[in-house]
Amino acid sequence: LFHFFGRLGCFTAGCCYGIGGFPVQLVEAGINLMIFAVIIFVQNQDKLRGKTFCLYLLLYTSVRFVLEFYRGDPERGFIGPFSVSQWISALLFLAAVSYLIALEKRKLLLAEAENRAGISLANFHKKHIKIFSNTVDIYRS
Repeated sequence: LFHFFGRLGCFTAGCCYGIGGFPVQLVEAGINLMIFAVIIFVQNQDKLRGKTFCLYLLLYTSVRFVLEFYRGDPERGFIGPFSVSQWISALLFLAAVSYLIALEKRKLLLAEAENRAGISLANFHKKHIKIFSNTVDIYRS
């Protein structure tokens, strides 16, 4: 949400402008608001729990990479055919994808370990936390 207001600030300050007067700041502000709405909508879904920051990175960096082609402020710098912001966007996108892949691999490995051991690690931890809590209560008395 702050990103939305930041881009409105860019528009009012006259920075980050687009080629030929294209209001890239307003377009990005609108898209940032949509990204915020998507994240609010999906944040409590079990499938995406703990992954909302990655979702933000995937969505925002994709948008930013494309919108950079419409920017008209060359002082932001270029490395080869792409702006510095496009390179950063590409790297952050790849980092988010890599993190999500690592999470899925970890989840699969944990499930495999649980199957081999014949126990649920989640229940195992809950049982030991309860024992620890009871022990702490005894010492407090």
